[in-house]
Amino acid sequence: MFIIRPIREDDLDRLVELAASIEGGGMTTLPADRDVLAEKIRVSTENFAKEITQPGPETYLLVLEDTETGRVGGTAAIFARIGIDKAFYTYSLTKTTHVSVELGHHNTHDVLHLVNDYIGFAEVGSLYLAPDFRQPGNGRLLARARYLLMGQHPERFPDEVVAEMRGWQDKNGISPFWEALGRRFFNMTFQEADHFSAVSNNQFIADLMPKFPVYVDLLPEEARKVIGVTHKDTVPALKLLEWEGFHYRRHVDIFDAGPCLQAQLKNIRAIKDAKVSRVAGIVKAGSAEADGTFSLDIISTGQAAAFRATTGFTRLNDSGEIIITDSVAKALEVGEGDRLRHVAFKEAK
Repeated sequence: MFIIRPIREDDLDRLVELAASIEGGGMTTLPADRDVLAEKIRVSTENFAKEITQPGPETYLLVLEDTETGRVGGTAAIFARIGIDKAFYTYSLTKTTHVSVELGHHNTHDVLHLVNDYIGFAEVGSLYLAPDFRQPGNGRLLARARYLLMGQHPERFPDEVVAEMRGWQDKNGISPFWEALGRRFFNMTFQEADHFSAVSNNQFIADLMPKFPVYVDLLPEEARKVIGVTHKDTVPALKLLEWEGFHYRRHVDIFDAGPCLQAQLKNIRAIKDAKVSRVAGIVKAGSAEADGTFSLDIISTGQAAAFRATTGFTRLNDSGEIIITDSVAKALEVGEGDRLRHVAFKEAK
Protein backbone atom coordinates (compact mmCIF):
# COMPACT_ATOMS: atom_id res chain seq x y z
CA MET A 1 0.00 0.00 0.00
CA PHE A 2 1.14 3.54 -0.64
CA ILE A 3 1.02 6.37 1.88
CA ILE A 4 1.94 10.04 1.84
CA ARG A 5 3.82 11.35 4.88
CA PRO A 6 6.23 14.18 5.81
CA ILE A 7 9.83 13.54 4.84
CA ARG A 8 12.28 12.30 7.49
CA GLU A 9 16.03 12.62 7.88
CA ASP A 10 16.53 8.96 7.01
CA ASP A 11 14.97 9.59 3.56
CA LEU A 12 18.01 11.55 2.35
CA ASP A 13 19.67 8.80 0.32
CA ARG A 14 16.49 8.02 -1.56
CA LEU A 15 15.74 11.72 -2.12
CA VAL A 16 19.18 12.16 -3.68
CA GLU A 17 18.46 9.20 -5.99
CA LEU A 18 15.10 10.67 -6.97
CA ALA A 19 16.58 14.09 -7.77
CA ALA A 20 19.36 12.51 -9.83
CA SER A 21 16.84 10.58 -11.92
CA ILE A 22 15.05 13.71 -13.19
CA GLU A 23 15.93 14.00 -16.87
CA GLY A 24 17.15 17.30 -18.24
CA GLY A 25 16.91 19.30 -15.02
CA GLY A 26 14.09 21.83 -14.92
CA MET A 27 12.91 21.15 -11.37
CA THR A 28 14.55 24.00 -9.52
CA THR A 29 13.13 22.96 -6.17
CA LEU A 30 14.65 19.46 -6.32
CA PRO A 31 18.32 19.82 -7.35
CA ALA A 32 20.58 16.75 -7.39
CA ASP A 33 22.78 18.18 -4.62
CA ARG A 34 23.10 16.14 -1.42
CA ASP A 35 23.90 19.08 0.84
CA VAL A 36 21.03 21.16 -0.53
CA LEU A 37 18.58 18.27 -0.18
CA ALA A 38 19.76 17.55 3.38
CA GLU A 39 19.06 21.17 4.24
CA LYS A 40 15.62 20.95 2.65
CA ILE A 41 14.81 17.93 4.81
CA ARG A 42 16.03 19.72 7.93
CA VAL A 43 13.93 22.80 7.16
CA SER A 44 10.82 20.75 6.37
CA THR A 45 11.01 18.67 9.55
CA GLU A 46 11.49 21.82 11.63
CA ASN A 47 8.55 23.54 9.92
CA PHE A 48 6.22 20.58 10.46
CA ALA A 49 7.15 20.67 14.16
CA LYS A 50 6.48 24.41 14.57
CA GLU A 51 3.40 25.93 16.15
CA ILE A 52 2.19 28.33 13.44
CA THR A 53 -0.64 30.84 13.57
CA GLN A 54 -0.05 32.57 10.23
CA PRO A 55 1.85 31.63 7.07
CA GLY A 56 5.50 32.51 6.63
CA PRO A 57 8.27 31.26 4.33
CA GLU A 58 7.92 27.65 5.50
CA THR A 59 8.52 24.60 3.31
CA TYR A 60 6.69 21.30 3.75
CA LEU A 61 8.10 18.30 1.89
CA LEU A 62 6.03 15.13 1.53
CA VAL A 63 7.04 11.73 0.21
CA LEU A 64 5.23 8.71 -1.18
CA GLU A 65 6.19 5.46 0.57
CA ASP A 66 5.47 1.84 -0.29
CA THR A 67 4.51 0.44 3.13
CA GLU A 68 5.36 -3.12 2.09
CA THR A 69 8.98 -2.35 1.19
CA GLY A 70 9.57 0.93 3.04
CA ARG A 71 10.89 2.48 -0.20
CA VAL A 72 10.28 6.13 -0.99
CA GLY A 73 9.32 6.71 -4.62
CA GLY A 74 7.93 10.22 -4.94
CA THR A 75 8.00 13.75 -3.60
CA ALA A 76 5.67 16.74 -3.39
CA ALA A 77 6.15 20.06 -1.63
CA ILE A 78 4.27 23.11 -0.44
CA PHE A 79 6.04 26.44 -0.02
CA ALA A 80 3.85 28.45 2.30
CA ARG A 81 4.76 32.00 1.23
CA ILE A 82 7.05 32.66 -1.72
CA GLY A 83 8.78 35.79 -2.95
CA ILE A 84 9.53 37.03 0.57
CA ASP A 85 12.97 35.76 1.64
CA LYS A 86 13.83 34.70 -1.93
CA ALA A 87 12.42 36.45 -5.00
CA PHE A 88 10.10 34.36 -7.18
CA TYR A 89 10.70 35.78 -10.63
CA THR A 90 8.47 35.07 -13.60
CA TYR A 91 7.85 36.65 -16.97
CA SER A 92 4.48 38.31 -17.30
CA LEU A 93 3.30 38.00 -20.90
CA THR A 94 1.38 41.12 -21.84
CA LYS A 95 0.36 42.84 -25.06
CA THR A 96 1.32 46.25 -26.33
CA THR A 97 -0.07 48.05 -29.36
CA HIS A 98 1.80 50.38 -31.70
CA VAL A 99 -0.28 52.65 -33.92
CA SER A 100 0.80 54.88 -36.80
CA VAL A 101 -2.06 57.04 -38.08
CA GLU A 102 0.15 58.34 -40.87
CA LEU A 103 0.89 54.85 -42.21
CA GLY A 104 -2.41 53.34 -41.19
CA HIS A 105 -0.64 50.57 -39.24
CA HIS A 106 -1.98 48.99 -36.06
CA ASN A 107 0.36 46.32 -34.65
CA THR A 108 -0.07 44.34 -31.42
CA HIS A 109 2.91 42.54 -29.88
CA ASP A 110 3.43 40.09 -27.01
CA VAL A 111 5.95 41.43 -24.50
CA LEU A 112 7.74 39.69 -21.61
CA HIS A 113 8.17 41.65 -18.35
CA LEU A 114 10.36 40.38 -15.48
CA VAL A 115 8.15 40.48 -12.36
CA ASN A 116 7.80 39.17 -8.80
CA ASP A 117 3.99 39.17 -8.95
CA TYR A 118 3.49 36.04 -6.85
CA ILE A 119 4.95 37.50 -3.68
CA GLY A 120 3.06 36.13 -0.68
CA PHE A 121 1.44 33.24 -2.59
CA ALA A 122 1.77 29.61 -1.57
CA GLU A 123 3.41 27.37 -4.16
CA VAL A 124 2.86 23.67 -4.81
CA GLY A 125 5.79 22.02 -6.53
CA SER A 126 8.50 19.35 -6.48
CA LEU A 127 5.97 16.77 -7.67
CA TYR A 128 7.96 13.81 -8.95
CA LEU A 129 7.56 10.04 -9.16
CA ALA A 130 10.40 7.62 -9.78
CA PRO A 131 9.84 5.62 -13.00
CA ASP A 132 9.19 2.37 -11.09
CA PHE A 133 6.55 4.10 -8.94
CA ARG A 134 4.52 5.44 -11.87
CA GLN A 135 1.58 3.17 -11.24
CA PRO A 136 -2.01 4.30 -11.86
CA GLY A 137 -3.19 6.57 -9.07
CA ASN A 138 0.13 7.36 -7.40
CA GLY A 139 0.55 10.75 -9.05
CA ARG A 140 -2.99 11.76 -8.16
CA LEU A 141 -2.56 10.62 -4.55
CA LEU A 142 0.72 12.51 -4.22
CA ALA A 143 -0.68 15.69 -5.74
CA ARG A 144 -4.04 15.76 -3.95
CA ALA A 145 -2.66 14.83 -0.53
CA ARG A 146 -1.00 18.26 -0.47
CA TYR A 147 -4.39 19.93 -0.60
CA LEU A 148 -5.77 17.77 2.21
CA LEU A 149 -2.83 18.95 4.31
CA MET A 150 -3.54 22.57 3.35
CA GLY A 151 -7.23 22.12 4.17
CA GLN A 152 -6.29 20.63 7.53
CA HIS A 153 -4.10 23.65 8.37
CA PRO A 154 -5.58 26.84 6.87
CA GLU A 155 -3.59 28.89 9.39
CA ARG A 156 -0.36 27.80 7.68
CA PHE A 157 -1.21 28.92 4.14
CA PRO A 158 -2.31 32.14 2.35
CA ASP A 159 -5.41 32.50 0.18
CA GLU A 160 -3.63 32.25 -3.20
CA VAL A 161 -1.63 29.34 -4.62
CA VAL A 162 0.65 29.08 -7.65
CA ALA A 163 2.20 26.11 -9.47
CA GLU A 164 5.15 26.44 -11.86
CA MET A 165 5.35 23.86 -14.63
CA ARG A 166 8.54 22.60 -16.27
CA GLY A 167 8.93 24.11 -19.72
CA TRP A 168 9.33 22.31 -23.05
CA GLN A 169 12.68 20.71 -23.87
CA ASP A 170 13.79 18.64 -26.83
CA LYS A 171 14.95 15.02 -26.58
CA ASN A 172 18.45 16.21 -25.67
CA GLY A 173 17.23 18.34 -22.77
CA ILE A 174 17.69 21.61 -24.64
CA SER A 175 15.30 24.47 -23.91
CA PRO A 176 14.83 26.65 -27.04
CA PHE A 177 13.62 29.53 -24.89
CA TRP A 178 16.73 29.42 -22.71
CA GLU A 179 19.04 29.20 -25.71
CA ALA A 180 17.38 32.23 -27.31
CA LEU A 181 17.19 34.46 -24.25
CA GLY A 182 18.63 33.34 -20.92
CA ARG A 183 21.94 32.02 -22.20
CA ARG A 184 22.74 35.42 -23.73
CA PHE A 185 22.70 37.05 -20.29
CA PHE A 186 23.95 34.27 -18.01
CA ASN A 187 26.63 32.64 -20.18
CA MET A 188 25.87 29.18 -18.76
CA THR A 189 23.79 26.15 -19.67
CA PHE A 190 20.15 25.83 -18.72
CA GLN A 191 21.04 23.09 -16.20
CA GLU A 192 23.74 25.26 -14.59
CA ALA A 193 21.41 28.25 -14.24
CA ASP A 194 18.57 26.06 -12.96
CA HIS A 195 20.85 24.50 -10.33
CA PHE A 196 22.27 27.84 -9.24
CA SER A 197 18.75 29.21 -8.85
CA ALA A 198 17.97 26.30 -6.52
CA VAL A 199 20.95 26.87 -4.23
CA SER A 200 21.13 30.69 -4.22
CA ASN A 201 18.89 33.57 -3.18
CA ASN A 202 18.16 34.45 -6.85
CA GLN A 203 19.94 37.82 -6.65
CA PHE A 204 21.93 36.78 -9.72
CA ILE A 205 18.68 36.86 -11.72
CA ALA A 206 18.03 40.49 -10.82
CA ASP A 207 21.68 41.31 -11.53
CA LEU A 208 21.90 39.74 -14.98
CA MET A 209 18.45 39.53 -16.56
CA PRO A 210 17.45 42.36 -18.92
CA LYS A 211 15.63 45.14 -17.06
CA PHE A 212 13.59 46.18 -20.08
CA PRO A 213 10.62 44.35 -21.66
CA VAL A 214 11.46 41.69 -24.24
CA TYR A 215 9.43 41.71 -27.43
CA VAL A 216 8.50 38.12 -28.24
CA ASP A 217 8.59 38.87 -31.99
CA LEU A 218 12.36 39.40 -31.70
CA LEU A 219 12.92 35.81 -30.49
CA PRO A 220 13.48 32.96 -32.97
CA GLU A 221 10.43 30.93 -33.91
CA GLU A 222 11.49 27.82 -31.97
CA ALA A 223 11.62 29.91 -28.76
CA ARG A 224 8.32 31.67 -29.42
CA LYS A 225 6.52 28.36 -29.97
CA VAL A 226 7.37 26.97 -26.51
CA ILE A 227 6.28 29.95 -24.39
CA GLY A 228 3.65 28.62 -22.00
CA VAL A 229 4.17 25.01 -23.17
CA THR A 230 4.90 22.38 -20.53
CA HIS A 231 7.45 19.56 -20.59
CA LYS A 232 6.05 16.28 -21.92
CA ASP A 233 6.64 14.55 -18.55
CA THR A 234 4.69 17.28 -16.77
CA VAL A 235 1.54 17.17 -18.91
CA PRO A 236 -0.33 14.82 -16.50
CA ALA A 237 0.47 17.16 -13.58
CA LEU A 238 -0.74 20.14 -15.64
CA LYS A 239 -4.03 18.45 -16.46
CA LEU A 240 -4.58 17.51 -12.82
CA LEU A 241 -3.91 21.09 -11.70
CA GLU A 242 -6.42 22.40 -14.23
CA TRP A 243 -8.95 19.82 -13.01
CA GLU A 244 -8.36 21.02 -9.43
CA GLY A 245 -9.19 24.59 -10.46
CA PHE A 246 -5.85 26.16 -11.38
CA HIS A 247 -5.68 28.56 -14.34
CA TYR A 248 -2.92 29.90 -16.58
CA ARG A 249 -2.68 33.70 -16.24
CA ARG A 250 0.04 34.39 -18.83
CA HIS A 251 2.99 34.11 -16.45
CA VAL A 252 5.89 31.84 -17.44
CA ASP A 253 9.15 30.61 -15.98
CA ILE A 254 12.07 32.91 -16.81
CA PHE A 255 14.41 30.05 -17.74
CA ASP A 256 12.34 27.65 -19.88
CA ALA A 257 9.01 29.55 -20.31
CA GLY A 258 6.97 26.81 -18.65
CA PRO A 259 3.47 28.02 -17.65
CA CYS A 260 2.60 29.21 -14.15
CA LEU A 261 -0.90 28.36 -12.93
CA GLN A 262 -2.74 29.90 -9.99
CA ALA A 263 -5.84 29.30 -7.89
CA GLN A 264 -7.60 30.52 -4.79
CA LEU A 265 -7.05 28.08 -1.95
CA LYS A 266 -10.77 27.84 -1.17
CA ASN A 267 -11.58 26.97 -4.81
CA ILE A 268 -9.17 24.03 -5.13
CA ARG A 269 -11.41 21.02 -5.67
CA ALA A 270 -9.69 18.76 -3.10
CA ILE A 271 -10.15 21.43 -0.44
CA LYS A 272 -13.62 22.57 -1.43
CA ASP A 273 -15.06 19.05 -1.75
CA ALA A 274 -13.34 17.39 1.22
CA LYS A 275 -15.34 16.16 4.22
CA VAL A 276 -14.27 15.48 7.79
CA SER A 277 -15.91 12.39 9.28
CA ARG A 278 -15.64 10.25 12.38
CA VAL A 279 -14.75 6.58 11.88
CA ALA A 280 -17.79 4.49 12.78
CA GLY A 281 -16.61 1.10 11.57
CA ILE A 282 -13.86 -0.91 9.90
CA VAL A 283 -14.51 -3.69 7.36
CA LYS A 284 -12.37 -6.08 5.33
CA ALA A 285 -10.87 -4.47 2.23
CA GLY A 286 -12.05 -7.25 -0.07
CA SER A 287 -15.68 -6.96 0.98
CA ALA A 288 -15.66 -3.18 0.55
CA GLU A 289 -14.26 -3.40 -2.98
CA ALA A 290 -17.04 -5.83 -3.92
CA ASP A 291 -19.72 -3.65 -2.32
CA GLY A 292 -21.15 -1.12 -4.75
CA THR A 293 -22.01 1.30 -1.92
CA PHE A 294 -18.30 1.97 -1.22
CA SER A 295 -16.32 4.52 -3.24
CA LEU A 296 -12.61 5.15 -3.68
CA ASP A 297 -11.36 8.14 -1.68
CA ILE A 298 -8.13 9.85 -0.75
CA ILE A 299 -8.10 9.84 3.04
CA SER A 300 -5.87 11.70 5.50
CA THR A 301 -5.36 11.98 9.22
CA GLY A 302 -3.03 13.64 11.69
CA GLN A 303 -1.88 17.15 12.45
CA ALA A 304 1.31 18.60 10.92
CA ALA A 305 4.19 16.12 11.43
CA ALA A 306 1.73 13.30 12.12
CA PHE A 307 0.01 13.79 8.75
CA ARG A 308 -0.57 10.67 6.66
CA ALA A 309 -2.70 10.05 3.57
CA THR A 310 -3.62 7.08 1.40
CA THR A 311 -6.31 5.81 -0.95
CA GLY A 312 -9.02 3.37 0.05
CA PHE A 313 -12.69 2.44 -0.15
CA THR A 314 -15.07 4.30 2.15
CA ARG A 315 -18.78 4.69 2.78
CA LEU A 316 -20.74 7.22 4.81
CA ASN A 317 -23.52 5.85 7.03
CA ASP A 318 -26.84 7.56 7.63
CA SER A 319 -25.30 9.60 10.44
CA GLY A 320 -22.55 10.98 8.21
CA GLU A 321 -19.87 8.85 9.85
CA ILE A 322 -17.33 7.00 7.74
CA ILE A 323 -16.79 3.29 7.28
CA ILE A 324 -13.23 2.42 6.19
CA THR A 325 -11.32 -0.76 5.37
CA ASP A 326 -8.83 -2.57 7.58
CA SER A 327 -6.01 -1.77 5.12
CA VAL A 328 -6.75 1.97 5.37
CA ALA A 329 -6.94 1.77 9.17
CA LYS A 330 -3.55 0.03 9.25
CA ALA A 331 -1.90 2.43 6.79
CA LEU A 332 -3.16 5.52 8.60
CA GLU A 333 -2.84 4.00 12.09
CA VAL A 334 -6.40 4.94 13.02
CA GLY A 335 -9.37 3.25 14.64
CA GLU A 336 -13.02 3.80 15.47
CA GLY A 337 -13.71 7.26 16.83
CA ASP A 338 -10.84 8.95 14.97
CA ARG A 339 -11.65 11.76 12.54
CA LEU A 340 -10.53 11.63 8.92
CA ARG A 341 -10.44 14.18 6.10
CA HIS A 342 -11.43 12.59 2.80
CA VAL A 343 -12.28 13.45 -0.78
CA ALA A 344 -13.24 11.42 -3.83
CA PHE A 345 -10.20 9.98 -5.60
CA LYS A 346 -11.60 11.37 -8.85
CA GLU A 347 -14.84 12.91 -9.99
CA ALA A 348 -17.55 10.36 -10.73
CA LYS A 349 -18.42 10.05 -14.41
